[in-house]
Order: sequence, then structure tokens, then C-alpha cells
Amino acid sequence: NFSIADIANQLAEWMRSEKIGSAKIVGHSLGGYVILELVKNHFELVEAFVLFHSTAFADAPEKRATRNKVIEFVQKNGVEQFADSFVPQLFYIKNHKHLGAEIEEAVKTARQTPLKTLIDYTQAMRDRADCIGVLKSFNGPILFIAGDRDTSVPLEKSKEQIPMIQKGTTAILRDTGHMGMFESREESLEIIQRFLSNQF
Repeated sequence: NFSIADIANQLAEWMRSEKIGSAKIVGHSLGGYVILELVKNHFELVEAFVLFHSTAFADAPEKRATRNKVIEFVQKNGVEQFADSFVPQLFYIKNHKHLGAEIEEAVKTARQTPLKTLIDYTQAMRDRADCIGVLKSFNGPILFIAGDRDTSVPLEKSKEQIPMIQKGTTAILRDTGHMGMFESREESLEIIQRFLSNQF
């Protein structure tokens, strides 16, 4: 029974324990949700951030319903069957053939998630707050990296958020689903390196 804000608070505690005063942070999907809560409640720890296949919008009703179906499926069928069916869908279908090894590794990793952990995180994502206010108030650089074939965070939703940002830019990965770090590995790395070195 924890929230995304609780996770962000733990991250803040860790950053302070490691004496990380202010950082540029990249968050993929769920990681982006955590960053937004970190900025909201511990803004002094974040200099700039990247939302990599992520969004500041709260779940829409249909997305919340999908999260509930995930919970029901996992409770009925277990984590391994969920990982086998869900993880490949995060990749654009046309990338499945040449990324077979990467998909297999991602499935293998997901299968190791404890049942309760998967359910609790799914609930936390479902119930997270809207963070559009964070985008509007943050005065540091923000980068959106979006996949043009991402069905989890559709490109049009990312584009809706860009005008709300004071110092923002976006990079669109072509023929890429929700897993740009695998599907467009070199391009993603170059984009992030440019952002971290203030070249945007």
C-alpha cells in the first residue's frame, strides 16, 4: 500500500545519503512518474530530467481499467504468464524478429518480479496523481523521448505536454514502441548524452 510519492521520497533519502545535491535524471516509464513526484516534493534535488516513454498525465479511466485487468490476470495466472504475454507487446511488432534476444532477456527479467511487488506497483501507477503542474512550474530543462509506435504512452499524449514546459524539447524515435533503450539503442544514447551535456 504505497504510492509513487512514497517511492520518490525513498529516492530522495538515498540521494541525500549519497550526498547527491542536484542531478540530471532519466526516468523510463514508471521511472518518469517517480521523477515527477521527486520534483514536486524535493525540487532542489533535480537540475534537469528526461521523461523516456513517460507522461505527466494521470491514468485516464480506460488506462485505470487496464491496470485493474492486469492485477486480476496476475492474481489468476501468475507473474510468469503475465511477463510472457505483456512484455513483448511493449516492443513495436516489426522489431520482434531482430530483437528476439533482447525481448527474451526482458521477459526473463520481468518473470523474476515477486507477485506482490507487481500488484503493488501496478496499483501505485493506477492511483498516481496528475503532475502537469510540475511540468509548468519546473524552470530547468526537460526532455521528452517518445516512440512513434508506443501504445503505452502514445506519441500524441507526449506532444500535448510539450507546450506546457518552460525549457522543454522532444525527441521522437521512429519505428519504436515503449522500449527505446532496446529498439533505438544508439539513437537513444546519443539523445541522452546530448541532453546531459547541455547541447539541446
